Amino acid sequence: MQIRAIAIVHGKVQGVGFRAATRALALDLGVKGYVENLSDGTVRVVAEAEEDIMENFLKCIEARELFGKNIVSKMDVTRENATGEFNDFSILR
Repeated sequence: MQIRAIAIVHGKVQGVGFRAATRALALDLGVKGYVENLSDGTVRVVAEAEEDIMENFLKCIEARELFGKNIVSKMDVTRENATGEFNDFSILR
């Protein structure tokens, strides 16, 4: 079953290639949606995929490292029913 996850990612996640890495991961896994920087320094990920794929995607995002240090300090995730509105995975500004 397809689900939607909306994740607010906290930590050193802006200016370090986090959005590009998230998009690359999404494309590899077949996840659709978008990732965007928010004005408070967090990043929002809105994604849709099969439930098992989504759980893997979210675990990979939360474990993201840069120079051997985890850059994600916290991730708040809300799960909803998928809408099917996305055709790909985009980086928004």
